[in-house]
Order: sequence, then C-alpha cells, then structure tokens
Amino acid sequence: MENQVNIEMVLSGLRNEIRGLRHELGAVKDVLALQNRVIELDSRELTIEDSEEVQVQTVETLDEKLFLILLSLHIPASNLGFLYLREAIKFVYEDATRMSRITKMIYPTIAEKYDSTASRVERGIRHSIELAWHRSDDHSFVKLKKYFPERPTNSEFIAFVSEKLRFENQKKSA
Repeated sequence: MENQVNIEMVLSGLRNEIRGLRHELGAVKDVLALQNRVIELDSRELTIEDSEEVQVQTVETLDEKLFLILLSLHIPASNLGFLYLREAIKFVYEDATRMSRITKMIYPTIAEKYDSTASRVERGIRHSIELAWHRSDDHSFVKLKKYFPERPTNSEFIAFVSEKLRFENQKKSA
C-alpha cells in the first residue's frame, strides 16, 4: 500500500514536470517566432522601388511593437515573464478598464493560455520588470525612472507601456 502511494506521488510529480516543460516549450516557440519576424523586418527595413526612391517600412503589428519595446528595456525574450508581460500589456491596451482586474482577470487568462498559474504569471512579470530595472544603467530606462523613483509595480509598468503605445498610435493617426 505504501509503495502504491509512493509510486502515485512520483507519477504525479513527473506529470507536473512534463506539464511545465510543455509550457516552457510553447513559450520558447512563441519567442522564436517573434525573433524570426523581427529579423525578417530588420532585413527588409529599406527597400528600393523601380523609381529609385527609398521607403522605410514600419513595424505594423502590436506584437512587433511590444517585442521591440520590451527588448529595448533589456527584458530578455527568453524569460517567460517577457511573454506574460506582452500578453498583459495587450489586454490593457485593448481595454484600459481591464487594468482594475489585473489579478482577477488578466493573470488567470494568461495563465490559462500558457498552462501555468496566476501566481507564476505575476511572479514572472515582476521578475522581468526587476531585470529591466537593474539593467537600466543606460538611457533606455531613464525616461521611466523619471516617472517612477523606485521599481514600478506590475500594474504601473503594464499601464505605462500600454498608454505609451496608445499615445504613439494616436500621434500616427492624427
């Protein structure tokens, strides 16, 4: 009987580990796809038409913009928090009222998408922001430090980046 319980505990632990590895593999695939898209866009940045005019192609999708913003803040794309942050910022960008439901709606939704838990999502986002904050010796985070004397909370960071995107899009459409 005791051996049966031990075997079931080991099997349960292995199942959890396999689930975690599947989650990480999915996240790595997402990062690789985005990296490939950025490399593709970077290589096509300048195109010469028959008329010999040079046109600069712009980044079009929200995912591409977020990818570049988060990379510019030195958040490593290999970090799961990078993916979680990107998703959270998209949620808030699409509907600013979701910001008030970050722990009850956004984290659980992201956790479900990436087969994780809401607390892991929150911790991953917090860790990514901390990494960016500590790597901010150069000018990339100086503007953010002007608004936040201490490391911003997850909510503050998500709201700040989503509003930054919203303002940029309003400028382009005006």
